[in-house]
Amino acid sequence: MTNIDYETEVIQEPGQGPPGPRGVDGNTVLYGSTGPTQSDGVIGNFWINTSTNYIFGPKTVNGWPTGVSIVGPRGFTGMQGPAGIDGNTVLYGSGVPNDQTVGKPGNFYIDTAAHYLYGPKGDTTWPAGISLVGPPSGRTLGTAARAPTSADGIDGDFWINTAAWLIYGPKAGGAWPAGVSIVGPQGPQGPAGAAATDWTNVTNKPTTLAGYGITDALLKPGATANITAGYTFTTFTQDNFSGTFNPDPTRGNYQGLGNAGAITINPPTADCAIDILIANRPGAGAITFAGSWYVSPGNTGDLLTTTNGHMFILSIRRLWGGIATYMIKALQ
Repeated sequence: MTNIDYETEVIQEPGQGPPGPRGVDGNTVLYGSTGPTQSDGVIGNFWINTSTNYIFGPKTVNGWPTGVSIVGPRGFTGMQGPAGIDGNTVLYGSGVPNDQTVGKPGNFYIDTAAHYLYGPKGDTTWPAGISLVGPPSGRTLGTAARAPTSADGIDGDFWINTAAWLIYGPKAGGAWPAGVSIVGPQGPQGPAGAAATDWTNVTNKPTTLAGYGITDALLKPGATANITAGYTFTTFTQDNFSGTFNPDPTRGNYQGLGNAGAITINPPTADCAIDILIANRPGAGAITFAGSWYVSPGNTGDLLTTTNGHMFILSIRRLWGGIATYMIKALQ
């Protein structure tokens, strides 16, 4: 057996060497809207003035050198491009434009008298004009001592009847709706005024009762005689009636109406107080109230029926030139 000797060599990695010398500082490009001052930058820097497009640098121990433009010289003028399409001109004048003498194809025209716009003009003629004025806005309030007619106002308008104090509107589809009263309910009665006690400062006092508007016979407070006086009671009856009934105070304060078919009752046309006795006859019809009544649904008293023989008192009142009310009292 042969013995062999081996020699081993250990190789070690080198360690970190000493620091090298400091390198040269890099050059920085600075900028601002003015030229650089001595305090700007360090040696080797550059500066760009963004307002004049000038570059300064590099900065030396003596400061900043004169700036140099970074904008090159102007180039040569390019070739002229093709002609563009003629623009369309807006002309104007008083009256319709003439086909032969006014404008050319593509132009527009405004008639300042009629406020119409024409255009664009064709090869030889102008098209029909279009109004530059829109339709009326509506929402106008008309007034008169009557109800409006279909010829009054336009859609959207309102109307006040100053005689009956009813408001109508808005008008729609060329027609007016039914009017609505703008008069509120009667207020409570105010307190009585104090009686006059001193007449010494009243001038031009009447010397007779007629001077105070008193023409009827009067009874002094101290009189003891018995006086008998009559009372005129005017009545009006219309039996077996159907159709439209118009309360008329000139017929009297107490009237009778025999219900023999459907009846429509309109408000009275004058201030009044009328009580109507309604008696149902065979074939009695429903009674309805048309027009403007100042009542609340369900708050007009008893219900009217069509039962033969039933009777009712219909009390109608109208005050203040247009406020009409009614109340129903069944008698069975």
